[in-house]
Amino acid sequence: PDDPADFQYSLWFTVDINVQAPDAQTTVDLTAPCLGSNSLIIPLKNPLDHPIRLDVDLQTLPDVIGTDSIEIEANGEARYELIFKPKTIGNWNGGLVFYNDEIGEFWYELNLISTNPQKVELSPMTAPVGGNSTQEITIENPLDEQVTFQTIISNNNNFTINTDQDTITVQPKSQAKVNVTFNPSAIGNGNEQKHQSKISFVNDKLGTLKYSVKGVGTKPQKQQSPVIMKSETGVSSTTNIDFQNPSNYPIRCDLSLSSGINNSFRILLDKTEHILIGPREKFHIPIAFCPETLSRHETQLRIIGRLPEGKTWSLDNPEASELSWTYPLQGIAFNWIHQKDEDEDELKVIECIAGERVEQQIEFELNRQLFRFDDRHINMKRNPTAIENYAIVNETISNQEFVQNSIGIKLLKRDNEKSDIIRFNIVYTPTKFITMDCVLVLTLSTGGQLKYPLRFVKLEIPPDDEIILEAVGLNKVSTIGFRLYSPLDSPIPFEAYFTSNSDRAFTITPDCGELLPASANGTLLKISFCPTVYGRTFNGMLIVNAQDHQWKYVVRGILPHYEPPQNRSSLPSVNSDEYANRRAGAKKRNFILENLQLHQTAVSSPIKGASVLTKPSETTSV
Repeated sequence: PDDPADFQYSLWFTVDINVQAPDAQTTVDLTAPCLGSNSLIIPLKNPLDHPIRLDVDLQTLPDVIGTDSIEIEANGEARYELIFKPKTIGNWNGGLVFYNDEIGEFWYELNLISTNPQKVELSPMTAPVGGNSTQEITIENPLDEQVTFQTIISNNNNFTINTDQDTITVQPKSQAKVNVTFNPSAIGNGNEQKHQSKISFVNDKLGTLKYSVKGVGTKPQKQQSPVIMKSETGVSSTTNIDFQNPSNYPIRCDLSLSSGINNSFRILLDKTEHILIGPREKFHIPIAFCPETLSRHETQLRIIGRLPEGKTWSLDNPEASELSWTYPLQGIAFNWIHQKDEDEDELKVIECIAGERVEQQIEFELNRQLFRFDDRHINMKRNPTAIENYAIVNETISNQEFVQNSIGIKLLKRDNEKSDIIRFNIVYTPTKFITMDCVLVLTLSTGGQLKYPLRFVKLEIPPDDEIILEAVGLNKVSTIGFRLYSPLDSPIPFEAYFTSNSDRAFTITPDCGELLPASANGTLLKISFCPTVYGRTFNGMLIVNAQDHQWKYVVRGILPHYEPPQNRSSLPSVNSDEYANRRAGAKKRNFILENLQLHQTAVSSPIKGASVLTKPSETTSV
C-alpha cells in the first residue's frame, strides 16, 4: 500500500559497522641509547576554521614521554614532541595515534630501538710514578629489581677499580659509586703499554656501560707520605714499608738511610744493594726503630730503582733509566710513668655511673731517670722536660669520639718547669656502658712522650624505666609504643635490640634508624609481645644505643587472669554446701514411731493390704 499507515508490521534491522584503522601515515624508527634519550617531532596541521583538540594515544609504548592531547589554532600548525628514554636495551613496535571527532583518526607506526649506553670519556688522570690517583664514577640502576654488572678492564696494569670481585651489584632504584685508580708505570703517556684503558660494566638488561680513561705519569714526589714509628726507649720496634715496582719491567733497587745525629733506625735486610724486584711486584722493607733518647727522631729512606739496559722511564728522555723515591721516617720515643706512691703493676681505674659525673686527681713524680737526653737536648734554650701538650687517647678510632665527649683533663699544677711534681684533674661523664683502656700522653718539648695507662669503667645503673605489656591471648600480638628523643638538636643514628637472655616473645621496631630531636616530635618505637605458652611471666631487657648515649628498659609481659570453667549439676552433690544446708534445716524422722502407727501391709509386701493388728486368740502364720 501507498499509505504507510496501512502497514501492519514494523521491521527493525541491526547493523554492525566494522571500521578499520587507516594505514599509518608513515613508519618511524626512533633510536636511543639505554639510560639516554632521543625525541621525535611530528608536525600537525588544522584544516578547519576553528581550533581543535587532538587526543593522543601512546598505545602503551614503553619508556616514552608525551602529552595526552594537543590543541591547534584555526588553520594553524603545531609540533608534537615524543621523548624516548629507554631503561633497558631491546626493540619495541607500536603506534602513536591522534584522534578528533571532526577530522577523524590518523597514526604513525613507531619502531623503538634501545642500544647500549653511550660511551663516556672520563677526565684525564695524572699521578706520580710509584703513586696513584683516583676518580669516581656512578653506575645507575633505574629498574625495580637488583642488577649485577660484570666488570671488564682492558688495561688492569695501570687502572683498577675498588672491588675484589669481577661483579658489581646495584640495588633497585639506586646508584653505586665506583673508584677508578690510576697507577702509572712510566713518565708521560706510557712506553710500550699506553696509559689508557676501557672499562666496561655488562648487564643483560641494561647493556654495556663503557668508559674510556687516559692517564699521564709524572716524576715521583720529592717525599712520600711520612712513616711514623713509636717505641719505648731502649726497646726496638719494627714496621714494614711496602714498595711496589711501578714498571712493567724488573728493576734493581738500592736502599739507604740518610745520615743523622744518631742511628736509631736500621734496615733489617742482609742486602741493601742491587735488590731485584719483578714487574709490578711488591717488596717489603723492614725498618727497626730503637731510640736511646727520649725525643723525636727523623731520617729518610731512599730507594733508587734502575731499569734493565735499553729501557727508560720516559720516552722523552731515553737516558732516564733511574728513578728514586724518598720516604720520611719519624720515630717517637716514649717512657711509661707511674703515680706517686703507686705500685708499678697497679692500673689506675676511674669508675662512674652513666649520666653522672666524677672528678679525680692524679699526681705524678717525674723521675729524672725517665729522661734520657743527649747534649743537643740539654743545651736547648727551653727545658727539655717542659710539657708541650697532653691528651687522653684511645687506639680505636671509633672510641676516640667517645673519649673526646666523655673525658676531660686539665693540668692543675706545676710550680715551675724544674719541678718534678705534676698534677692533673680528670672529669669523667659516661653516657653509655663501656669499659675502655686509654693512655694519658704527655708530649715534651723534645718531641718525646711520657705515657700513663688509664681504665675508664661505666658502672651498671638501674634501668631507665619498666614497661609492662598485657597479652591479648596466646599467639596474638599486643603492641605498646613510646617516643625517644635525640639529646642533640639534630637527628642521630641509633640501634635497638633485646639482650640475648630476653624472651623471644618480644620484638622491637624499628631496630635501627635515626632518633629525631624533640622539635621533630622524636622517634616512635614499638614493642610487640606475642606469648606462646601460659603459666609464666615473660621478661626482657631492651637496649637503645645512639652514638655516645644509651637507654635501658626492663620489659615484662604478663598474661590475662585465667578463670577455669565451673560446671553446675542439676542434682546437688553429697559434699556440696547446698546438700549440707538441706540436711541442717530438715526435721529428723522417727521411723519406729511411724511403723507402730501402720494398720496394714504396704503394696510391696507379699501379702498386700493385710492387717498388722492380731487378735489374742488367733495365731497368724505366714
